Amino acid sequence: NIDISGCRSSDGMNIIVDMYEGIGWGGTEIWAATVAKGLRDNRRRVTLYGSTEQTRLEQKFETLIERFSNENTIEQMVKSMLEKMPFVLINNFAGCAYLAAVMLKMQYPDKVRIVDVIHNDNKSLFNAHMVFRDWTDCFFCVSDRIRQRIIYEYGIEKSGVLFKEQPIDVEKDYIRDFDEGKSPIRVGYAARLVKQQKRADLFPELINEFEKAGLNYQLEIAGEGECYSQIRDFVEEKKLNSKVHLLGRMDKSQMPDFWKRQDIYINFSEYEGTSLSMLEAMSYSCVPVVTDVSGVSEFVTNNRNGYVCQVGDLTGIAEAIKQLDSNRDLLQDFGKASREEILKRCKKDEYIDYMCEIIDGIANGKTVKL
Repeated sequence: NIDISGCRSSDGMNIIVDMYEGIGWGGTEIWAATVAKGLRDNRRRVTLYGSTEQTRLEQKFETLIERFSNENTIEQMVKSMLEKMPFVLINNFAGCAYLAAVMLKMQYPDKVRIVDVIHNDNKSLFNAHMVFRDWTDCFFCVSDRIRQRIIYEYGIEKSGVLFKEQPIDVEKDYIRDFDEGKSPIRVGYAARLVKQQKRADLFPELINEFEKAGLNYQLEIAGEGECYSQIRDFVEEKKLNSKVHLLGRMDKSQMPDFWKRQDIYINFSEYEGTSLSMLEAMSYSCVPVVTDVSGVSEFVTNNRNGYVCQVGDLTGIAEAIKQLDSNRDLLQDFGKASREEILKRCKKDEYIDYMCEIIDGIANGKTVKL
């Protein structure tokens, strides 16, 4: 039995945001840290759960974090949650924090609320998050495609499955200086260089498609992972070092300058949530040329502000870039339309206000408004 004597229960709900299972400074961790800081700035009591093994974050985020080791983690989290009871858990992984919160909720259902966030549209991830569906107060999805799948494939009531477009920081005064076509078209990629989900193992094939299409290009690849050496060896073997540049893992603070020098954003993942890199790139007027994964349809309209290809269609990606290279007016129009889409839909203040409304409603036992 768990003793909750002495725990706070009358001065409002604490908020715990989970990013313990994160493997680095990826999209889910950025989302978790952004939401946690936004909630704190809105005078909510917030703790961000992290791991002792994770990379330290910027100081504005680090002050929010309570870190746990990989030994007896669930026990550690239960003790921590007891001190914060009553609380709302914003769960991002089907892992230790979720299990700890469910254990407490089984004994004290009135003192624990769980908002379960679904970050990509992989079937196995859906199944993992559904294990404790009966103990979850609300599902929050990072794309409308994920929301629709959760509702129709798992029979969850619509009122309990929410979605809002992802927030990002936008340079409101930024003005893109478009090239008139004298320079190589600049293509940027920023993600983990792994086979699973991201399919970075296909880079050699994609670069071959660029060469076959006769593209005059510069490709910059920001990221690290198991496929890094494979890509590096291919580039060296084909003597493409003057065209393809592997930059390794870049600090978040370096990414604005990275996107400002790109014309095209590429992503050829097999599945996603909503790629924050895509939104950031579009905010700097980069034109998205991407596969049709979750989060794309909300922001990219084919032949209006980018190109959407079927998963695995590397030839289509190369052909789309060639079309933009040969028509720089079209590139400029698409780039401006992409930035406008982000300015209109990815407002951080509105997003945090929405999250506050959700959490306050759940904490007070109210129905959440869609």
